Amino acid sequence: MFRSWSSVKTFRAKMAVTTSAGVPALQEMILEVVMPDRFHMTSKAIEAIKIGPTVYMKLGPAWQKVTLNQNIDFSFADVQKWQSELGASSDIKFLGAEMLDGTPTLTYQYTVSIKTPTPTTTTSKVWVAVADGLPRKIESTNQNGAKTVIVFYDYNASIAIDAPIK
Repeated sequence: MFRSWSSVKTFRAKMAVTTSAGVPALQEMILEVVMPDRFHMTSKAIEAIKIGPTVYMKLGPAWQKVTLNQNIDFSFADVQKWQSELGASSDIKFLGAEMLDGTPTLTYQYTVSIKTPTPTTTTSKVWVAVADGLPRKIESTNQNGAKTVIVFYDYNASIAIDAPIK
């Protein structure tokens, strides 16, 4: 998977987050990514573009250039983070072959303890396409029951992400 991911230049993803009570914490988000550092996120409530360290947000009709909020996590696109998490995991399991939306995949599960200011343990299940070795879906659940689901698609599609204002 890591070799395949290193050849990815662009992709799209749908991300949904739910709280431990199963209540959506955020609207579903659509993400476009141009590696290594361009992100375009849209939801019903907000639109944001990140280019390197610069973030633009559209709240209402106008774009604004804003200081990066440290709560915005784009690490799902960071292959080094995934490798680091898997290397730190003491619990990696191959779950078997599975069809995901008509795509043959191999599924894996791993658990990591993240030592941040607020330590947390997260268990993730990853569906990796047999044909190209790229992830198609990740479901992560933290120790409190909050769940993040990311569905990946349109690998290496023609995607351009530019600053909306100067």
